[in-house]
Amino acid sequence: MKIKDLFIYVILFSFISGYSQQDYSYELKIMFSGMIENHKIDYQKSEKESRIIVSRLVSISSSSEDDYQKMKQLIAENKKDALRKVIQITEKYKEYKRDTLNIGSQNSLEKTVTDFVQNWNRIKNDMESNPDKRIILDGYGVVIFLKTNDLNYDHISARNPSSTSHPEIFDLISKMKAFYKKEAENPILE
Repeated sequence: MKIKDLFIYVILFSFISGYSQQDYSYELKIMFSGMIENHKIDYQKSEKESRIIVSRLVSISSSSEDDYQKMKQLIAENKKDALRKVIQITEKYKEYKRDTLNIGSQNSLEKTVTDFVQNWNRIKNDMESNPDKRIILDGYGVVIFLKTNDLNYDHISARNPSSTSHPEIFDLISKMKAFYKKEAENPILE
């Protein structure tokens, strides 16, 4: 009887542990804004596939009075997720042209993005402890959102990232754009 009970426990444990493991998935969203750049690049990774979605802004319409008031309130409250919520509201009023590419698992872009995600906390801490003190009159801003499989959201912001000011962000953006422009049949980014 004891061997039978042990066998049942082993099967039950195997079943539970097999279904409780989460696959490593995340979504990295890069939003560009400014006179020079006005588009988004989403990188979505799951256990089964990885893909890049490039969106170029086509048009913007005015927000409703209710949404305008919500955005003002969110900004005034200055809570941790306020930026994400404000962007969600403004995105309702934007129209994009989109292009999606699937990415093979052995592609060097997947390694670049995964390395960036794995070093997220260090990169964010470095940016907070060494803020950018450049004076920039023109250019563009970048907000990078990371959503992990446990539904945690976090973001990093940079102004005109360059190889000297924000090397890891610049490298990530450069490689994503280069991959997209090389692999897309009719790229929507210039």
